[in-house]
Amino acid sequence: MTIQQDIPQTASKAQLIRQTLVAFVVALVVLLVVVLPVEFQRDPTGLGAALGLTGLTQADAAEPLAAKEANAPLTNSSITSSATSAGGEHWQTDSQLQSDQLTLTLPPRKGLEVKAMMHEGQRFIYQWQAEGGELDFDMHGEEPLAVEDFTSFWEAKGYASAQGSFTAPFEGSHGWYWYNPGTEAVTLTLKIQGFYQGVYLP
Repeated sequence: MTIQQDIPQTASKAQLIRQTLVAFVVALVVLLVVVLPVEFQRDPTGLGAALGLTGLTQADAAEPLAAKEANAPLTNSSITSSATSAGGEHWQTDSQLQSDQLTLTLPPRKGLEVKAMMHEGQRFIYQWQAEGGELDFDMHGEEPLAVEDFTSFWEAKGYASAQGSFTAPFEGSHGWYWYNPGTEAVTLTLKIQGFYQGVYLP
């Protein structure tokens, strides 16, 4: 009789241990994938960004700042505001403030690319304007030594202008590819200011 009573107790203890381990694993996954990206802006697995969870708690606070940056002239003061207040977060860097303006011509059915070398976490504000027609574009980035592997941040068609701010999610080159789908040449003017290691045309 004692043996018959011990067997169910042993099985129940093993089952309890398994259930505890499963619960621990599930809680750990929720912590890493959901809680850290949403509440603390930390995404160790990268799944939070893939699921669109990063920055949710700061979305409302960041929208007024993003609108202010997008409409502000490219001056030192606009950079200072973006670097000192973003949902209560303070950001600073030892890098020198950079400022560039490029005027380029896109012939019909031709494209061109402009990139800025950036360290992870560096940021800039930008404004570009097309005269003579609308452009298709892809704002993207690629890590050092990447050949064809790149990350697209914003892809759109039929734009005559765009402006905003950008923070590099990884070290590498970040910028735009514009394409002129029209039959007339288009003049493109790009203004960019912030923290990066120079602008170039690949």
